[in-house]
Amino acid sequence: MDALRETIQRLEQQLELARDESAVAAAMRIEGAGAAVKTLQREVKRLQGQDEPLPETPTSPTEAAARTTDFRRQISALKGQLDAATKHESALEGKIKALEAKGSRHCDTCSELRKDVERLKAEPLRDENTKLSAQLKLAKQTQKIALDDKQREIIQLEERLHQALKRVETVESDLRQASKTAHGAKAAIKKAKSFEVERQAACDKLEAERHGWQEERRKMVVELEEKQGEITQLKDKNGRLEGAAEQRLTHINKLKRKLAEPGETSEVPPSPLEHESPGFGGSSAANLGAHAAKERAGSEQEKGFFRLFVSVLACLATLYFFAETILNLASTLVIVAADKLTSLMRAISPKPQATTTNREEFEPLVVVDANRYQDLLLNLRLSEEDVTMLLAEGNGWPPIRAELSDSSIIDLLWLLSDKQVEREDERRTLTDRLGHAEAEQKRLTSEVEQAASDRAHDMEVIAQLESHLDAHKMSAAHSTRSPSRASSDRATLRSRSACSESAFERLSATMVDLNEQLTSAREENRTLLLKLAGVEGE
Repeated sequence: MDALRETIQRLEQQLELARDESAVAAAMRIEGAGAAVKTLQREVKRLQGQDEPLPETPTSPTEAAARTTDFRRQISALKGQLDAATKHESALEGKIKALEAKGSRHCDTCSELRKDVERLKAEPLRDENTKLSAQLKLAKQTQKIALDDKQREIIQLEERLHQALKRVETVESDLRQASKTAHGAKAAIKKAKSFEVERQAACDKLEAERHGWQEERRKMVVELEEKQGEITQLKDKNGRLEGAAEQRLTHINKLKRKLAEPGETSEVPPSPLEHESPGFGGSSAANLGAHAAKERAGSEQEKGFFRLFVSVLACLATLYFFAETILNLASTLVIVAADKLTSLMRAISPKPQATTTNREEFEPLVVVDANRYQDLLLNLRLSEEDVTMLLAEGNGWPPIRAELSDSSIIDLLWLLSDKQVEREDERRTLTDRLGHAEAEQKRLTSEVEQAASDRAHDMEVIAQLESHLDAHKMSAAHSTRSPSRASSDRATLRSRSACSESAFERLSATMVDLNEQLTSAREENRTLLLKLAGVEGE
C-alpha cells in the first residue's frame, strides 16, 4: 500500500512537471511569435500608412531617381521582410497549431495519465477496498464470535459466580447445620459423659447391692443348709415317731384285747414308749396300770374311766397323725422352696465346663459360680434415671422379659446391658457424625476459599478485559483524530490477530481517510486541467 502510494505520488509529480514545462514552452513560443508579428505589422503599417510629406529639398533628377530607387529598394526590402514576417507568422501559426495539436495530444496524454493514475489508484483501492471489506466482514464475524465468546464467558462467569454464591450459601447453611450438629454432638457427648458419671455411680451402687446380694445369698445358703439339717432331723424324728406310733397302736390293740377278756388277771406289759419318751407317754402308762389294777379289781367305774382314756388316747393319736401330715406338708414346702432357689442359682450360674471335677459337678446347687451375674453388674454403666425409665417401660419389654419371674433380675440386667449397648452405639454414631461434620466443614471452608479466589480471578479477568476495551476505544479515537497515522493504523490492524470493536473503528477511519485522499487527488487533477485549459484559452 505504501509502495502504491509512492508510485501514485511520483506519477502525479511527473504529470505536474510535464504540464508546467509544456505550458511554459507554449507560452514562451506564443509570446515570442506574437511579439515579432506585432512588431512587423506595426512597422509595415508605419511604412505603408506614413502620411508625412517628404522633405522638400531641391533634388536633381538623378538624386530623385536614386532616392526613388533607394526608396523602392527599401520598400522591396520591407515587402520582403513583410513577406518573411508573414511567412514566419504563418509558420508560427502552423507551429501554434502544431503546439495546439500537441497540447491536445498532451491533454489526451494527461487525461490518459490521469485515467492511468485513477486506474492505478482505483485498482489498488478497489483491491484494498475488497480486502478491507473482506477483512471488515471477517473482523465483524471474528468480533461477533469474540463478543459472543466474551458474552458466553461473562455468562459463564456470572453462572459460576451465582453457583459460587449458592455454594457459599449452601456452605454457610451447612456450616450452621454443622455447628448445630456439633453443638448437639457436644451436648450429647456432655450428656454421655454425665451418663458415664451417673453410670459409674450406678455401677458403684449396683456393686454395693451386689455385695449385699452376695451376703444375702451366703446367708440364704447357710439358712438353707440349716433348713436341710432341720428337715433331715424332722425326717428322722418323723420316722422314730412313726415307729413309736406303730408300737403304741400295737400296745393299744393288745390292751383292747385284754380288756375284752375281763377274767384274765395277767399283768399288762409296759409300753416301750415309757423308756423311749417318758415325757410324752409315761403318765399314760401309769394311768393304764392303775386302771388295769382297778379293772382287775372289777370296778366298773374304772372300766368306764379306762374306756374314756382310750378314746382320749385315740384322739391324741389322730392329732399326732394330723401334726405329722402338717410336718410333711411343711417339709414339702421347704423342699419346693429349695428347688426354686436351686433353679434360680442354676439360672444365675454358668454351665459347668467340660474340665470340671466330680466334686464341682456334685457340689450343692446353692454354691454356684456367679461370674455371669458379676459380669453383667460390672459391665452395667447406666444411671438411676435410665434404670427407673426402663423399669417404668416394663410393658414395652420383649415377651420373654415382660413377665416377672424368679430370673427377673437377670432379665433386667440383660435389658439394661442391651440399652447400654444401644446408648454406646448412639454415642459412637454421634461421634462419627461429628467427625463427618467437621470434615465437611473443613471441605466447605476450602470450597468457600476456592470460590472466593475464583471470584477474585474472574473479577481480575473482567477488569483486564474492560481495560483492554477502553485502550482499544482510546486508540480508535486517537486514530480518528490524527489521519496521518492511518497507514500505521492499517499496519497495526494487519499485524494484530485479535479483532475487536476498536479494529472495526480503525478500519472505518482508514477507509474514510483513503476516500478523502482520493477526493483530494481528483480535485488536484481537475485544477491542473483547468489551468491547462486557461493557458490554451489565452
